[in-house]
Amino acid sequence: TEAQRIRAVASAHGVNLSPVGGITAVGAAAMLHLLAADTRQPGRQDTPPPLLRRSGATEPLRDRLAPLAFADGLAEVPDGPGWGIVPDRDAARPHTVSTREVAA
Repeated sequence: TEAQRIRAVASAHGVNLSPVGGITAVGAAAMLHLLAADTRQPGRQDTPPPLLRRSGATEPLRDRLAPLAFADGLAEVPDGPGWGIVPDRDAARPHTVSTREVAA
């Protein structure tokens, strides 16, 4: 909701919003959902389609924890609960400091 408000204010001032992030799987999923929820702003002459830049660099916290799917050059929006991803705990273990799990 807050990101949509920021997008509306930016659009009112003639600025297109392009989210930057996605270093982690959660950040990438959140950014993808924001782009997918893009609406065309009334009165704007130039509203380019949303773009998702994907670097060629490997990011273990993004690519192995919850890889995003791409088909024909387009990112597929995860459709599960929350951001639509289920992080792979085994992939996270090499990046953790403690192995003790805490029940929520």
